[in-house]
This record gives sequence, structure tokens and C-alpha cells, in this order.
Amino acid sequence: MKKTALTFLLLLLLYIGVLFYPNPLFSHSYVYNNYRVYSDRAIPKEIENILDDVESRISKSELYDTKDKHNIFICNSSWRFMLFARSNAPGGIVNFIAPNVFIRESDIKKNKIIKEKPIYSPKIRTLAYYMAHEITHVMQQKISQLMPLKSPKYIVEGYADYIGKLPNFEYEQYLEDYKNHTKFMDIKSGMYNRYHLLIAHLMQKRGMSYKEVVEQGMSMEEVEHDIMLALKKY
Repeated sequence: MKKTALTFLLLLLLYIGVLFYPNPLFSHSYVYNNYRVYSDRAIPKEIENILDDVESRISKSELYDTKDKHNIFICNSSWRFMLFARSNAPGGIVNFIAPNVFIRESDIKKNKIIKEKPIYSPKIRTLAYYMAHEITHVMQQKISQLMPLKSPKYIVEGYADYIGKLPNFEYEQYLEDYKNHTKFMDIKSGMYNRYHLLIAHLMQKRGMSYKEVVEQGMSMEEVEHDIMLALKKY
């Protein structure tokens, strides 16, 4: 029993070490401004355009700092992505114990991720979107490293979607979709549009900063009630 427990502990420590320093598993790297991109395939120069786009998006966040440096690991081999994401479902992930961004198999030249299932809104949810979304999760750790465990999911994912989709967001359209119960407002769809709308409502219509949203920690029900009141005036 003790041997089994020791083996498990050693494997856990090894895994945590890999999360902090996954570099040896990636044979290619590309440094551009404050970004270092790693991949198990050669990285084309088009990555610079994507990173410029990412920078433009995340710079709109109040959590942004020009001194921040970001490590992005593109996992083209499915086993690599499974190792870090522990699932084949997401487009990207940040493990909250280490500020590294992991992105699934991608076509950098076409600015898109590659998934077996269709990607909703592929023109909006580009590779740049996924990178910006996950980097926003990294920036959220400035507020609290345990934020994914402490805050309502809409506060965590809604804000990452809000920043990631800039400038492709229209509050009125999302409100119309919410009113009409479109499938993209269904959380089960895998889209974060509903969470996104709640964050946009608090920040754009109620004038709250993101840090104020986090501090108040309103429930989804409370925010949706406020949206319903707004709809009566809409």
C-alpha cells in the first residue's frame, strides 16, 4: 500500500512538473514580442499576424499589462493535448496551477484550430480567439489563482469569451438571441454566449469594472433577472 501511494505521489509530482515546464515535449519555438510559442510542428511566420491580433484583443482588458509575457503551447499530437487538457473536447486550456496556455491541433496559416466535431462560429472563434481566451484566464490569476474554483463559471468563462471575441460582439444581437432562446444561448451547446452576455451586461450596461464583478460575485440568476428587467424596456 505504501509503495502504491509513493508511486502515485511521484507520478503526481512529475505531472505537476510537466505542467510548469512542458518545453522538452515541444521541438519548435517562435519568439515574438512578449510571446513565446511552442509546437510539435514547425511554426510558420504567419504566427506573427495571429499574435498581433491576440495582443489587440487582450490589451482591451483591465487586467492587461505590457510587461506580461505569455507561453503558448500548440499540441498538434492528440496525446500531447490530452496530457495537458485531460480531455479532447476544448479548443484550449490553462491549468490554474501554472500560467501556460495549451492549444489543440491548429492550422496557423489559416488561423484556425482543428477539431473532429464542427466548430460553431469558426469565423469568430479563430485561433487568435482561442489564444486570447486562454490568455485572459492567465490574466485572471492576478485576481486569484483559485478563481476557477471560487467564482461562478459565468464570471470566469464569460469574461474570457468577452475579451477573446473582441471586436466581434454586439450586445443587442446577443440580447435578441437571449430573448429568442437561440441554441447558442444554451450552455449545453458548448458556447459561452450566455455567460458572455451576462458579463457584457454588467460591464457595458451597469458600468462595472471586471474586478467589481468578481468582488460582488452575483449569481447567474441575479444577473439574468436584471437582464429580464432590461428586456421589458427593450
